[in-house]
Amino acid sequence: MFNLRKNSFWVLLVAFSILMNSTAFAGAVRAADPPADPDKFDDWSVMGPDGGDVRVIAIDPRDKNRLYISTLDGQIHTSADGGKTWSLLVNLNKPQLILDQLFVDSRDSKIIYASGHRHKAPGGFFRSTDGGLTWKESKELKDESIHAMTQSPTDPNIITVGTTHGVWISRNSGEDWEMLKSNTAPVNIDSLAIDPRSNSTMYAGTWWRAYKTTDSGKSWRLIKDGMIDDSDVFAITINPRNPENIIASACSGIYESQNGGEKWSKIQGIPSQSRRTRDILQHPTVPGTVYAGTTEGFWMTTNGGKSWALTTQRNLEINSIAVHPSEPNRVFIGTNNYGVMVSNDGGRNFAPTNDRFSSRFTYSITADNKSSDRLYATTQNTATGGGFFFTSLDGGRTWQPAKNLDSGRIVPFALDRKSV
Repeated sequence: MFNLRKNSFWVLLVAFSILMNSTAFAGAVRAADPPADPDKFDDWSVMGPDGGDVRVIAIDPRDKNRLYISTLDGQIHTSADGGKTWSLLVNLNKPQLILDQLFVDSRDSKIIYASGHRHKAPGGFFRSTDGGLTWKESKELKDESIHAMTQSPTDPNIITVGTTHGVWISRNSGEDWEMLKSNTAPVNIDSLAIDPRSNSTMYAGTWWRAYKTTDSGKSWRLIKDGMIDDSDVFAITINPRNPENIIASACSGIYESQNGGEKWSKIQGIPSQSRRTRDILQHPTVPGTVYAGTTEGFWMTTNGGKSWALTTQRNLEINSIAVHPSEPNRVFIGTNNYGVMVSNDGGRNFAPTNDRFSSRFTYSITADNKSSDRLYATTQNTATGGGFFFTSLDGGRTWQPAKNLDSGRIVPFALDRKSV
């Protein structure tokens, strides 16, 4: 890393993730006479600003400190120290690929699965068998827009994905795939779950309510009793201690069933504007504790949904929640704009943990006219509107966001050098 000083070369790398193409952006370069030696610019390092958009956060079932996160531009990052520091694992070089599904095989930590979409356009399925060093794309699913993916709790060889065309299944850990064809099969799948008692029973949340099969996908039926008709079902979670107890999040609210989805009742306690719940998780080891990641903050209940508490700021959009069974009080969330956040008290308080992870679209870099180590960066939010204004006082080593700016509505583009 270069030390920025007056009358020397200015070099700054701003690594960022964007919807269009690459993983890095060379921001501002100012050269003084004589011309710069190109060999000095062979090596680059991430300088932030830390944070950005995280679509999924996954924990290795066999290693509570090994984490993976995915982005909306086809990248996967990893941490080996419980999220304290991050490094880029792979860039799949798939522009605009939104990786909305990511998990580690329940048997083998070297096997990692990822899939995604470009909204209604194809995304694909990707598998690594060497811990993320190399990846193979599925030929059968390369034209599919995948919005859901899950692994059987009882037979890990079985993996299902949900696409805009229906449900696909692999019976050999993602090597080969076939579509579950049926005259009653649902389409536009948003979420999937497999009953831990029987692989023949599956649930599919769609853009229009939930479906269930009890014969491995040969036939499906709408399970709608108690659920508002116009309900996109974003997530389905099955209680591992009582598989008849199912919770589903939808645009019309959060619903609970005590009889395998045959009848639903709406869970009260979360305000209607926060009910676009993108992820919902029944705690794997603490009965009665349920977490809901919404477009307006993180909500939790410790009494099975009788009462809920908002434990983050309301302007936080949450895409993913992860808890390792052997670390029940440590809760990770993946967010829009603020990257990864962690709670060490069961979800009651959260703090950012994004060291060396940057998924920001950095639009401009400006050097201060008077202070050689003072830099200004403007970023634009990629998953939401608005953007951020950052300041660094140490040549880009650390960055601080500006206060009193509405990052959801203000879009900074550049600075006037005369004013700084």
